[in-house]
Amino acid sequence: MLGSFPSKLKTTQDKLFAKLPVDKIVVWAYTIWIIPFFIGSLTLFGLFMSQEVNLVLRIIGVVGLGVSVLATSRFDQASFLAIMWILFSAMIAVMSREYYLFDIAVLMVAARSVDLKKLLKAFLVVTTILTILTVGSAIFNIIESPVFTTATRIRYALGFNWPSFLPHLFFFVTMTVVVVTKERFNHYWVIGFWTLNAIVYLFTDTRNAFYLSTLFLICVWLFNTFEVFKKAVIKFAPLFIYSFVLASLAIVTVSYFYDQLPMLEKLNAVLSNRLQLANNAFHEFGITALGRPIKMVGNLSIQLNSSLKHGSYNYIDSAYIQTLIIHGWLYFGCLLTLLTVTLRYLLSVKSYYWFFALVFVAIHAMVDPQLLMMWYSPLLLVVGKVFNVKGDRHRS
Repeated sequence: MLGSFPSKLKTTQDKLFAKLPVDKIVVWAYTIWIIPFFIGSLTLFGLFMSQEVNLVLRIIGVVGLGVSVLATSRFDQASFLAIMWILFSAMIAVMSREYYLFDIAVLMVAARSVDLKKLLKAFLVVTTILTILTVGSAIFNIIESPVFTTATRIRYALGFNWPSFLPHLFFFVTMTVVVVTKERFNHYWVIGFWTLNAIVYLFTDTRNAFYLSTLFLICVWLFNTFEVFKKAVIKFAPLFIYSFVLASLAIVTVSYFYDQLPMLEKLNAVLSNRLQLANNAFHEFGITALGRPIKMVGNLSIQLNSSLKHGSYNYIDSAYIQTLIIHGWLYFGCLLTLLTVTLRYLLSVKSYYWFFALVFVAIHAMVDPQLLMMWYSPLLLVVGKVFNVKGDRHRS
C-alpha cells in the first residue's frame, strides 16, 4: 500500500501541473524577484521605493518559483536533496537573519528543469534597463548621486548606492553575455565590453572588478581565436574543478593567521586592509556550525549615519569569510560541495564558457561579497542542475 503512494502522488501532481508553463513561470518569477533587490540594494532609487512594495514583489517572485519547484519535484533522490537544501537554507536564513538565503535556494532549485539561457537573457534585459535608468538619472540630475573622495581617490557612484556596485555588476554582466553568446563573442565584442569596463573603471576607480573583467575578456578572445589555446584550456580544465574549495581555503587561511604572519602586511595593503578586517571578525565573532547574525558597518553605513565613526568600519569583503562566519561552517561546507559538483557537471557536458566564468567567480569571491547575490549575477543558477533528474540536465 505504501509502495503505491509515490505513484498516486505523481498522478495527482501530473493532473495539477500537466499544463503548467514552468519555463515561463520561472523566467517571470525571477524577473519580478530581481527588481526589488536590484533597486533596493544597489541603486539610489531604493530611497523612493517602499518596503511594502519591495516585499510584495519579492513574495510574488518566490511564490512563482515555489510553484515551479512543486511542479518539477518527484519521488527521487534529486528532488529529496533539493527540498532538503531549501529547508536547510531556510533554517540558516533564520539563524543568521539573512533571509534572502531562502530565496536563493528556491531559485536554484526552480532553475533545475528550465532552459537556463532564458533566465540569463531575462537577467540581462532587466539589468540593462535598470542600469541605463539609474546611470541616466544620475547624469541628468534626476537623482542626486554623491561623489566619494579621499586623499588619493575620486569615485562616482553614478546613481548607485556605492561606487563599486556598478563595476562589480558589469563584471558579472560581461561574463553572462559570454556564456550566452559563446563562440559568437568575437574581438569586436571583446573591444566593446573592455571599453565599457574601462569607462566604468575611470569613473568608479574599482580595481578588482576591472582587472578580472580584463583578464576574462583576454582569455575568451584567446579561446575563441586560437585553436591551440582552446585545446590547452580544455585539456587542463579538470585542474580547476576545485576552484571554489582552493580559493576559499586560501583566503580563509591567510585571513585567520594574518596577525601571526607579518609577511602578509604587504598583501593586506594591496587588498585595502581586507585581511586585517577579516582577522578581526574571526576573533570577534568566531565560527559556529549554524551561523549567527552580526552587524557589519561599511562605508555606505558610515556615510548614511552620521553617528557612526570611521573607526567603527568592520565590513568583511570576502564572500567566503562572510559565509563562514555569518552562515556557519555547515552551510559553508554544503555550498562549496554544491559548487564543486556543479563545476564537475559543467565540465562533463562541455559547457566550458560557463565553467570558466564560475572559476572567475571563485576568484572574485575571495575579496568581494557578491557570490550569493543573484541580483548581481545569474551564473549560480546552474547549481540547480545538481538537483535535476538526469533526463533534463542538458537544458543548460
